[in-house]
Amino acid sequence: MDPILAFAKNSGALNSYAAMLIAVFAYFSIFADWVNIPATIAPLLFFAIAIFNYIKLGIKNTTNNQLRDSENPAADKMIMASLAVAEIGGFFILLIGFFVRVLL
Repeated sequence: MDPILAFAKNSGALNSYAAMLIAVFAYFSIFADWVNIPATIAPLLFFAIAIFNYIKLGIKNTTNNQLRDSENPAADKMIMASLAVAEIGGFFILLIGFFVRVLL
């Protein structure tokens, strides 16, 4: 198996565990659904995008470094920034909602 495809498989397994934790925090969050749903979808969407990108790179056999040899570095920076905001921000919102429910 190509190393990047193996990485995609392992990434899927780790992201599935993270998705279960996100689901638990979303379930116990005190915030309304209109807050919890986007905070849940944002990280899960980027998990899926990352796995599909690993598979695409494995099929194209460009597995050396996906950012170093990029065709569009500016787009990569924008994607990485939005990934950080979506994953960290989404989970942070759910975490706050969880702790507010537990502490109050």
